Amino acid sequence: MAMSDDEGDCSAEGCHASLLDFENVHDAAEDCSSCHESSGKAHPENPGKEFSLTTAMPLLCFDCHDQSEQITNRTHGPANESTPCLSCHNPHASDFSALLKQDEADLCFHCHNTEIDFEKRIIPEIASRVLESEFVHSPVEDGCGDCHKSHSPENALLEGTFPASNYGENSTESYGLCFDCHDDANIFSEKESDTAFRVDGENLHFVHVAQDKSRSCINCHNVHGADFEHLVAGSVYFGKWNMPLGFQDNDRERSCLTGCHELKTYNGE
Repeated sequence: MAMSDDEGDCSAEGCHASLLDFENVHDAAEDCSSCHESSGKAHPENPGKEFSLTTAMPLLCFDCHDQSEQITNRTHGPANESTPCLSCHNPHASDFSALLKQDEADLCFHCHNTEIDFEKRIIPEIASRVLESEFVHSPVEDGCGDCHKSHSPENALLEGTFPASNYGENSTESYGLCFDCHDDANIFSEKESDTAFRVDGENLHFVHVAQDKSRSCINCHNVHGADFEHLVAGSVYFGKWNMPLGFQDNDRERSCLTGCHELKTYNGE
C-alpha cells in the first residue's frame, strides 16, 4: 500500500487514528507526504521500512522553518543531537504550545535537574531551585519562557541582554532583560533608589554594578530561586568554583563574607 495524499488513509482510522488527536496539530502533518515518502516496500508488512523522510533532519524542518532563527551561534544543547527538533517537539501534534512534548517547565527540568558542565563553566542545577526554594523568582513560577527562548541568539538563550559571565558592561543596556521588570534606578542611581541594599544612604547595587568592572547580578543572587529573601544566594558559581557568600540576615542588619571581600554589613538605610 503506497501513501495516499488523502490524510484520512493514515490518521483517520486504523493504526494511526490517534496521531493527530491533540489540541495543536502541525500544519505539515495534515498531509503525510509533506515529510514522508514510500520506499516501495509493502505497508504494513515491513514495519519501519515502508516509508522514509523526504529529506534528512534537520534540513527537512528547514524546508518550512527559517534555519537562521533556529540554529544560532548559541545553539541550545538538544539542537546539536542527531534529530535535534525531536528532542523537544512532537512533529505531528501536541497538547502543548509550540508542539512541545511536555509542559514547558517539565520539559526543561528533564535536562536541568542536574549540573551541566558546559564550555568551561557550570550551568547550575535549576529544577530544585524552582520547585523547592523558599523564595522563587516570579517569572519562572509558571515556566521558563518569560526569560528564555530555546532558539535565542543571546547568552544563556535569554530573551534579552544579560552579561555572559560574572562581569558585564557598566550600562543599562548590558542588563536589558532585568529592566523589563526591575527599575534601573535601583541599580544605576547612586543615591535615589528604593533598594534596601544600602548603608548610610549609599546604594550598594550602584557600588557593585555601576563601575568599570561591573559585577553581574549572579554574583549575589540566584535568579531562579533561593532560601533568602530577595533571591540572595547561599553560594554562587564563579567559573567552576561554587563560592559561598556567607550571607547573614539578623533583623535590621545584614552581612556577607564572600571570596570577594572581608565581612561587610549593611542596614538598608
